[in-house]
Amino acid sequence: MSEFNKGRGQWQAMPIQMLSKVAEAHALRMAFPEATNGLLGEGEIEVARDIAAPARGPVLPALEIGSPKFQQVVVALATDKATLEQVWTKFAKDDAVQEALIDAVNEYQSHTP
Repeated sequence: MSEFNKGRGQWQAMPIQMLSKVAEAHALRMAFPEATNGLLGEGEIEVARDIAAPARGPVLPALEIGSPKFQQVVVALATDKATLEQVWTKFAKDDAVQEALIDAVNEYQSHTP
């Protein structure tokens, strides 16, 4: 049981039923290897997705050019209260946004004594 039960999905609620499905899938693969080649069972699909998906951290929000948050970031950057590296720890990195930030910081600094 512990070999297959990883505590996901229906394994918590129906462990015997899930073990039965795993056993049936294995039996079918052994009996008909050519016909079942590449087919995945319900639980195996989750595992395959986990393996195929690259490890990711939390999804960061986008910083929209011209938004109030963008303006706050411009002021923070222009007054040396933040760095671009710090900005990209809070928002999804975007080259166009970075270029717009640099332009806006330069503009802000040229108009602020």
